This record gives sequence, C-alpha cells and structure tokens, in this order.
Amino acid sequence: MRLLEISPAAKRRAQKVVAHAKKKANWFNPKLPGWMSKIPGHDRKHQVALNSFRCVFSYTIDTDRNTVHRHLSVSVPGGKWPHTIAVKEIAKMFGFTGASEAVDDDYPKDWVVHLKKDDPVDDDCIVLGQDTGIKP
Repeated sequence: MRLLEISPAAKRRAQKVVAHAKKKANWFNPKLPGWMSKIPGHDRKHQVALNSFRCVFSYTIDTDRNTVHRHLSVSVPGGKWPHTIAVKEIAKMFGFTGASEAVDDDYPKDWVVHLKKDDPVDDDCIVLGQDTGIKP
C-alpha cells in the first residue's frame, strides 16, 4: 500500500509549485523554439514529492485553442500506476476542480487524462490537463 500525505505541509509544498507555475513568465509553451530546455519535469521549481508520489505541475499554453491548461503528471516508482483516487486528491492540491463529482475510479469529464508509458529513464505516469479559462 502506498500512502499519500495530505497534510498542511504537503499542501503548502504543492501551493509553492503552483505559485511558481502560475507566473506568466513560467508558463510552458511547447511550440516556442527551445522548448525542450524548458520542460517542467526538468525544473525542480515545477516538481514536488508527496511521499512516493512524484508530481510535476505547469501552466501549459495550447496555442491551437488559445487557452492555458493546468498540466499535472503523477508517477510512483516500481513500474506501477498511481491509484485514481490518490491522483484526484493530488490534483485538487494543484487547483484542479470537479474531482468530488466523479465516481471513485473515474475522472471528471472536463479533465484530459493520459496514461504515459515512459522509457527506462522515467517512471510511468498519469498526465492530467484542465482548461483554466485563462487566455495566453
């Protein structure tokens, strides 16, 4: 069993990442030249560990839709996927909305959810996206 810490200290660590990511200068735009050097997963200010859950959070620009999305990946070591309920609780700490409306093993309808099978360097992760309503 994997424990998820939802203490005030854990929430503060998550909010510190959100505060950094929310600054427009730190938004991730995968269409800009040089985007590979700005991947949030390579920047410690976009990362937080909640026990064995590794979280990477950014505000990501979707230039095709002219929107900004909350973008969160959650992984755990050992070649396993994090549990849906844990991922939803983590997402709430990063500002995702609607999680309480979804059935335990489902995600809210307005969340984009992708299971990403990574190479041997990284862990498999669940990637979430949600439109913020902010325009770039």
